[in-house]
Amino acid sequence: MNVYDFDKTIYDGDSTTDFIFWCIKKKPTIAVALLPGVVAFGGYAAKICGKTYFKEKFYRFLNKLPDAKKYVEEFWDEHIDNIQEWYLLRQKEDDVIISASPEFLVVPACERLKIKYIMA
Repeated sequence: MNVYDFDKTIYDGDSTTDFIFWCIKKKPTIAVALLPGVVAFGGYAAKICGKTYFKEKFYRFLNKLPDAKKYVEEFWDEHIDNIQEWYLLRQKEDDVIISASPEFLVVPACERLKIKYIMA
């Protein structure tokens, strides 16, 4: 069994950041919906609010997508190639992937890679 972090380890980059910018390109109006999340991040960084509050505000932009699940699938159609080749060569059936990125984003990629054990 091998345990890997997802972002910046087996995925070349940060999948959450890539997904957000990809969504803005597809539907520019969601940029406005991200503003409360940006403000909440400032509060989180200043220790005025907690991580849960920040994430609740931040991910509200998903409500502005007509079909968020479809957006995630289309994102992975275009970004699954960001999985590092070294990982694909070493991948084992019982690998565990751990990520601070949200489950709704990481699990579809892991399913494509036939990774069964995910903590996100």
